[in-house]
Amino acid sequence: MHYIDIDWNEILVYKDQKVIHRESSMILRDLKNEKLLYIGKQAKEHLSDNINLLAIVPVESLQVTSIDDLNILLDYILKKLNIKQAYLVNRYCIRENNIKGKIDLIDVIDFIKIISNKEIYLEVRNLETNVFNLTSKIINYFDLGIIKILRYLNRFFYLNKNGLLNTSKTMKLFNDLSENKKLDIEIKEIDTGKNILIKNLDNKLLLENIDIFYKNLLNIINNSEFEYNENMSKLIKIYD
Repeated sequence: MHYIDIDWNEILVYKDQKVIHRESSMILRDLKNEKLLYIGKQAKEHLSDNINLLAIVPVESLQVTSIDDLNILLDYILKKLNIKQAYLVNRYCIRENNIKGKIDLIDVIDFIKIISNKEIYLEVRNLETNVFNLTSKIINYFDLGIIKILRYLNRFFYLNKNGLLNTSKTMKLFNDLSENKKLDIEIKEIDTGKNILIKNLDNKLLLENIDIFYKNLLNIINNSEFEYNENMSKLIKIYD
């Protein structure tokens, strides 16, 4: 069975327990007449086109921003992957009659039980982190995800090194931290715009704003057996 889970600006498609496809969830329309132009990967590629564009992400902050565009996105994914039937993970209180085509809804707890057989499941998503207790069906929610973690990392350089990283370099830094690589980072100095190489960064100072969040997660887990998604895996490796 196929399951579709939307994580703000990214759509993930599962076949049973494994992610088989991920792609941008963005939709681009003409700003003047709202004509549909691009969906998914193509929308991301054309975002910087020199025309007036309206960029739409159908779900944000656990709310549906456009049910029509959500249906367009789902239909696009079904056709692209040649999927006959799928479930949409319902994190957004969507009603059955709002979803068109061969898409059914599945409760988020029921979905997590499919991809995990442990009592606790941790998922660090783009905008939030969830801790699922699959026995009690309690969900602990943190208003901190990958996007905010990257902002914390970038803020360190702004406050301490008078420089900034672009998004791709900040993501590379996060990945390097998880792989325990030597941290030599090139930042752009704010005052001059010059590139400056920062060598042998202190991990403890860099992760100071993330430490409390990680400790809170461990307190909730309280030595229970747990499973986790890919982003949480990287966070665990940083603190191993």
